[in-house]
Amino acid sequence: GTAHTVEVGAQQSLLALDFDSATDARFRAAVTSLPVAPLLLHVTADAPVRAQMEEALQRDHALGAAFTDEAGAARYSLKVQGKTLGLIQRESGLLIQSAPLDPSQPGRAAEALRPAIKRVAQWERLLALRNRASDIDAASIDFVCSEPAEGGAKFVHPSNEVTLESVQQRDGQWSEIKAKLEVRNRSGRTLHILLAYFSPAYGVQVLRNDPIESGEAWVTLYGDDPSHAFRLVEGHETEETIDRFQLIASTERVDGFLLEQEDLELGAAVS
Repeated sequence: GTAHTVEVGAQQSLLALDFDSATDARFRAAVTSLPVAPLLLHVTADAPVRAQMEEALQRDHALGAAFTDEAGAARYSLKVQGKTLGLIQRESGLLIQSAPLDPSQPGRAAEALRPAIKRVAQWERLLALRNRASDIDAASIDFVCSEPAEGGAKFVHPSNEVTLESVQQRDGQWSEIKAKLEVRNRSGRTLHILLAYFSPAYGVQVLRNDPIESGEAWVTLYGDDPSHAFRLVEGHETEETIDRFQLIASTERVDGFLLEQEDLELGAAVS
């Protein structure tokens, strides 16, 4: 028989059986439907070349990507540039990785970029992760970024999007920025709080994964250690770095290793 999910949890979920069963019966199940939106890729290539690239990528059913003709619908593109196929972030023009393109076998270039496409798709999927059916009131979890102010006080940024300013030193280096990421649990129960960092190179790192009791006290998740600081990425041409953090609150401990992935080597040529 089949079953459907009625409550999603970090470690276990509640299922409703679509058939009658004894209350003490045990079953082994397999996931048959998981509606995950694919990463859309705009492809600038002739139809025959595109078809071969699409065929090469479709061999990996877990890739989580699909081609589109609408440039505005995709944040990423596969772009043919001479004898090279590049995976590009369209808004910034960032070349994520590239592969040599043989016009007689364009599928090979797409296959070479498959690991990078898969990493980007997973990064985007995790960043968009939301459980809108959660029974945890999001308003009871306060998550802020604060900076030290004069007189030993602190300035708390009022928005989820925070701009931190660095000062360029005489030697040309940019100064580190000291700031803290803090959380307060006012849910009335102990919650497991996970803080994940999404790097500009499409890596994901779990910075904290701890139970936090309910109360009015603030808990620092990042910024207490002397090595903790916000920095401009070395060699960043736009003098701007976007750091993304995600806070996950759960009644059960979250397996952080399921989220983590290594950085990509941006701009690398792969084959």
